[in-house]
Amino acid sequence: MNIVKTSARKIVNADGVTIVLREKDLCYYVDEDAISPLWKGKRFPMETCISGWVMLNSMSAVIEDIYIDDRIPADAYRPTFVKSLAMVPIRSINPIGAIGIYWAHKHSATQEELKMIQALANSTAIAFENTNTFFLLEEANKELTLQIEEKEKQASKLFQINKELKTSRDKISSLYNYI
Repeated sequence: MNIVKTSARKIVNADGVTIVLREKDLCYYVDEDAISPLWKGKRFPMETCISGWVMLNSMSAVIEDIYIDDRIPADAYRPTFVKSLAMVPIRSINPIGAIGIYWAHKHSATQEELKMIQALANSTAIAFENTNTFFLLEEANKELTLQIEEKEKQASKLFQINKELKTSRDKISSLYNYI
């Protein structure tokens, strides 16, 4: 996330970047890199914020003036430096999050800026999915390791029982030979 937020901010010369992840019906503002604090660590209902709109509609939003767009909860933005923003989904089909880019002055993100941020968001989606796959594989490996250890314990017990049976058989055999 550090690479994503710092790269995004540099790519478009923005005053702030936030990474938002979808948590069921909430937008979780998981990380940010900005000239002053925004919403890091906070959660908002999907329907009440622009990041939710972007995820619900699977499309980017470019807003030159946050105070004239009805998708923006203006009261939430008043205490911040934000005047303009662009928000792109992380993954185009069924987005898992969004990357928000903020400017302290009126700015309309260009098609080129939007393309670069969307490419970064697409790479982020792949990285998140790879990380998730890695953790799933790691969990499966732990489970298999536990199963192997259990099978080894069972095999050891069976080996011991087999050894005891052989000893008993040898004793019985020597008794029959004695008789």
